[in-house]
Parts: sequence; structure tokens; C-alpha cells
Amino acid sequence: MYIMNVQNLHKLRTKEDSTHFHKILGFICLFNFIYRFYLLFVSGTMDLNNSGGAGMVVVHGLLSGSSLIFHIPSSRNRAAPMIYPEFRLHSIIFAMRSVACFFITYYKMHLFYKFAVCYSTMLLADGVTYYIVKKPEFFASLKTVESGTTMRDMPFDSRIPEEEQKQISLSQSANQIGATLYMFGNLDSCFSPLLAIQLAAFLMTLVRKSIITSNMWHISYNVSLWAGIFFLHLSLRK
Repeated sequence: MYIMNVQNLHKLRTKEDSTHFHKILGFICLFNFIYRFYLLFVSGTMDLNNSGGAGMVVVHGLLSGSSLIFHIPSSRNRAAPMIYPEFRLHSIIFAMRSVACFFITYYKMHLFYKFAVCYSTMLLADGVTYYIVKKPEFFASLKTVESGTTMRDMPFDSRIPEEEQKQISLSQSANQIGATLYMFGNLDSCFSPLLAIQLAAFLMTLVRKSIITSNMWHISYNVSLWAGIFFLHLSLRK
């Protein structure tokens, strides 16, 4: 089983991103993740409490929003984890939750606003699922009529035992609940969940282009979740 099929990297070039705007944002965000988590590891802080740090969080928000330029399959792929309309909108919504809560913390606003953002996020995510799955005519071009949840029903390689699949999905769901709690911490904890959120979407693109396998998607996504928890503990110790 290959880790990465580099021969297919050329497939990442797309007509929708002819100016490479999304790719440039992606590279900037990737290096920002590396830099911020490195700072957190060596100094106990991501150093986000300044205009430069805040500006980079805006760039992460732009990265998620710019994903709308891409044409994606209208139906969920049941054989492998690939981007589809419901997942993309959920990814954008939860990424913006981190951005909003970051700036609420940055400007020292009342905790009530974080509750409002988190509650609104859940309502928006449920609304997207309802109108795409239950009322597909509302988004006629996004006909995703399969039922299920975006993450708990993520496809696995057929060689993975069903019981192991359930355990992995349960772990991922628990980490996602934890990500909501992170929003009530400091600047670093608000920012940290963006790693798993944005990496998951990028990894799905790699699966779709046959650059990585379904197993590598789950391994990489789980590593990003646990890395976020590890670095979060470093952040909250200061």
C-alpha cells in the first residue's frame, strides 16, 4: 500500500483555480500551522495576540471560503472519503466558528458571544444537512440525497474491521465535541481546531485525485486531531 502516489500530484492543477489563489492561500496556511505549532511547542504560545497573528487567522478564513470556487461531485462517495456539498459547507461553517471565536477572544468581548457563535454554528450545520438531504430541491445543484452524518459515516477501506471502524469514528466524534469546548479557551485553543478542519478537506482532495488512500486519510486526520489536543494542553498550561 502506497503512502502517497506522487505521480498524480499534477492532478491538483485545476481550471477553477487558474490564478492559483486557493493554492497560494493553502501554502500560506500550511506554513502558518507549522510555524504556530512550533512556537507553541518551544515557547508555550502561538504568538497570535498581535495584528500579524490576527491577520493570518483571516487568511485561514479566506482559504475555507475560497473552496467554493471548485466544482465537486454532487453526491457523496460511499467508497472513499471525498469532498461533497454537505461536507464542504460544514467545513466552512466550523472553520468560521474558530475564526469568529478567535476574534471574540482577541477583542476581549463577553463570553456570551462565544455561546451565540457555537450555537449558531450547530444551527447552520443542521440547516445545511436538512436542506441538502431532506429538501434537496432547495439546493437543486447540490443533490446529495444520501442520509448519514458527515464524519461518523465517513467511508473506510473495506479491509478495516467494522468494530475498528466504529471505534475510530467514536474517537473522531469525541474530538469534534472537544473542539467546541476549545472555543471557550484562549486564542491558541480557538485557532487549534482549524488544523483538523482544513486538513480534512485537503486530504479528501488528495483521495479524490488518487494521491493518497482512504486509510491514509483516516490516519492523517486522526493524527491532526490528537496533535491539536497535545498542543492545546501546552497552550492551556501557560
